[in-house]
Formats: sequence, C-alpha cells, structure tokens
Amino acid sequence: MQKVILSKAYCDDHMGECWQAYDESTMQTRCELSYTEASQRLKAQGYVYTGHKAGQYTYTLRKSAPLALPLDWQMAIEERREYIDVDQDW
Repeated sequence: MQKVILSKAYCDDHMGECWQAYDESTMQTRCELSYTEASQRLKAQGYVYTGHKAGQYTYTLRKSAPLALPLDWQMAIEERREYIDVDQDW
C-alpha cells in the first residue's frame, strides 16, 4: 500500500519550518512549502486523505488498495476458470 505522510518539520534549505512529504514506498522525504498545494497535487495523482494523527496527515493511493469483487462475481470467475481448464485439455 502506497502512503504519503505530510507533517511540519524544520527545513535546512529554507531555514525554517516547512511541510515534509514522506513517501513510505520509496522512503524519501521532500520539502513542500504549502500544505494546500501538496495535498492538491497528491489528490491529482490519485491519493485520498485517510487520516490525521499527532500533526501527521496521511494520504493513501487508491490504486494500491486491493479490488474486492462481490461474491457472485468471484464465483462466476472461478466457475469460468474450470471451463477454461476443461476446454484446453486436448
């Protein structure tokens, strides 16, 4: 699951407090000057705001969540696989 955590931290480059975006999948941090711009950019990339805890705002990529099909669709897919196996048995 891909997550990005936005939090305030001291930035050596700007000599002050900036927003830091930590990407859990790449383990890299980048400086963001504005929380609003960072959150809009993340939302444009497909991330969804999933929570806030102790000054950290978490965004999770929607595409990384597993796709859950209804049970009747799952059964239909499994049933079709059996027919494919039978059809390919020459």
